Amino acid sequence: MPQTAVIESLPPRDAPALRTPPRNLDAELALLGALLANNRHYERVSEFLRAEHFSEPALGRIYEACARLIERGQIADHVTLKNWFEQANAADQGQLDRQFLARLSVAVPLAGGAFDYAREIHDCYLRRELSILGEEVSERAHDFEGESRALGQIEEAEQRLFNLAERGTVEGGF
Repeated sequence: MPQTAVIESLPPRDAPALRTPPRNLDAELALLGALLANNRHYERVSEFLRAEHFSEPALGRIYEACARLIERGQIADHVTLKNWFEQANAADQGQLDRQFLARLSVAVPLAGGAFDYAREIHDCYLRRELSILGEEVSERAHDFEGESRALGQIEEAEQRLFNLAERGTVEGGF
């Protein structure tokens, strides 16, 4: 291919690069499979992992349903989850059907890795939040018509970063 064709196919320098938010669907699916295979994994991950940490909302809803069942002292498996979602009228939300839940419970790559999967999910969540925060800080810095001064913006950004860092603790402490 001639050099000019390569150069012409490149995006302009000022064009923003399209990025996908940090996520690991394999880890999300593996964790749910591990939880369905052995509900005791929930004890270790529930201290820091929440449904909103999942990048895929449907998977977060499955995690939340597992959490509620396990915290009630019930078994969380594909049968009880199917009943849970039917009662909540959520079974028609695409991935929440019986076949999907059954595949989750048998497709566990490494059940002992549940904690590592949960940490990966949490790390990706923090990275998404950090990216959003960075974009918001950048937008505010370019807003010269607002009343906020630069030092005030820095202090606000520091506070938001500190809050994110506090939410980011997995094993207690920084």
